[in-house]
Amino acid sequence: MFCAVATLAIIGLSKGFVVRRDEPGYTHVVDNDALVQFIHEEYTNNALDNLSEFVKIPSLSPSFDENWYENGALLGSLELMQTWAEDQNVQGLTSHIYDNFTQEDGSPAPPILLLFIDGTIDNSDTAFLYGHADKQPMMEDVWTVTKPMEPLLTDDNTKLYGRGAADDGYSLYTSILAVKGLQQQNVSHSRVLIMIETEEESGSPNLPQFLEFMKNELNVQPSFMSIVDSGGQDLEHFWETTSLRGIVMGRIRVDIVNGTLHSGSAGGIAPSPMRIIMDLISSRLEDLKTGDILAEPFHQEVTEYQRNNAYAVAEAVGDEIYASLGFVAGAGPNYNGSTPTTEDIANMLIRSTLSAQMTIIAYNHETMPKLGQGGQAIYPFAEIEVSIRTAPGTDQDMAVAELKTIIEADSPYGANVTFSPILALPSFLAPQPPAWLAYTMDKSARDFWGGEPRLAIGSGGSVPMMSYFQDVFGDLDVVATGVLSGSTGHHGPDEFLHIPTAERVTAMFATVLAAQADKESF
Repeated sequence: MFCAVATLAIIGLSKGFVVRRDEPGYTHVVDNDALVQFIHEEYTNNALDNLSEFVKIPSLSPSFDENWYENGALLGSLELMQTWAEDQNVQGLTSHIYDNFTQEDGSPAPPILLLFIDGTIDNSDTAFLYGHADKQPMMEDVWTVTKPMEPLLTDDNTKLYGRGAADDGYSLYTSILAVKGLQQQNVSHSRVLIMIETEEESGSPNLPQFLEFMKNELNVQPSFMSIVDSGGQDLEHFWETTSLRGIVMGRIRVDIVNGTLHSGSAGGIAPSPMRIIMDLISSRLEDLKTGDILAEPFHQEVTEYQRNNAYAVAEAVGDEIYASLGFVAGAGPNYNGSTPTTEDIANMLIRSTLSAQMTIIAYNHETMPKLGQGGQAIYPFAEIEVSIRTAPGTDQDMAVAELKTIIEADSPYGANVTFSPILALPSFLAPQPPAWLAYTMDKSARDFWGGEPRLAIGSGGSVPMMSYFQDVFGDLDVVATGVLSGSTGHHGPDEFLHIPTAERVTAMFATVLAAQADKESF
């Protein structure tokens, strides 16, 4: 065992990372071959058994289980994880489950598990690793491989089926094994904080107050955070999520007459309220040919960095971006029916991750009868529910106010038009990674994903808790990645954890933690 010398710089070796150190007893080389083997053995012989026990717990997110407090499933899942983590002999680990917080209405808030791991280097940095233990609904009737709470490990040990295995139960095991892998090689790391919450699938409504508690009462101020509750188009690349869109949901209602009218006598005088809604959408909200949002407040500039990332992804995965969406025969994403070029695909990525987009998600069934039961009538009102995915960086409060003004002003025919907001969730925009982090992620992609490049792209979905971290802790260096893809069944039937990808993600985070402890050398 040898110590670093003052002139040693961080460089990339074919076998591992060289990280400058001056602490006696700690090596400065992460041996990637040994790290990969260690993580594989730990997953196979240690973590998967406990993760399988987690799958068996019906720890539905509070939005899907009004009796979550009484049945204790969320708390039980955290206790299972806590016990396993404390049995791993990780140097400097302490843990606590916070289950005594209350919500605004005075009812209990869902529990949160915090695990602190002392740094092995004397610096003020803290790495914050995030995960969640609450689950989506089971959807038991449509599973085909196994039942959602009956874990199934495939014969080749590459997939663990079960609800919550990939989304996001594995996060605790990945976080612990990343630190354990460094300590096994005596590689230094900064202080590590692991959080496992239990209401992410419900929008994390109580997370902001807990983050304030962490900052003000526990003196937590991380400089770096990771989240492994994401993914990308496939399982062959290292996908970095650089942004998330926000959501504005609401109901548009048009009242035009006081009662149902005969269309033969009133048609041509009294307009259909549904036609008024479509007029409002096409003239004020959405370009019906392109799907682009017309309203200026929803527009955000796409940077050169973001555009270059979109082109890199388009070149790497090509038509996979849209081929898996299930267009009917002869249909496709281009309005004119032409075969998309790489530029077209890059623009699809920009529109689906960095631009605003609207979807009509529901209509009021009182508006008109079911098919086959309609009369020749003009109905008195029409009401639809819309969801607008807002571009990263959009001010949600401003967007709601502007949307209400745009829809309700100067209504056609003087109709009574109202927009009633239902939900507004913030977007997330990660800062461009600093040199130490970009270098380490690029090298991890090459080393652990078979030489494939790192692919950095936004996600069209929404995870509000990411913006909560920024609101409380300021701009953090962020790595958001994971094991989810279009094939992994999260939020649907036959969810599975792809174990080789989980192991790669774990190895990547280990090397990022090692580099973070010595980032000033870059």
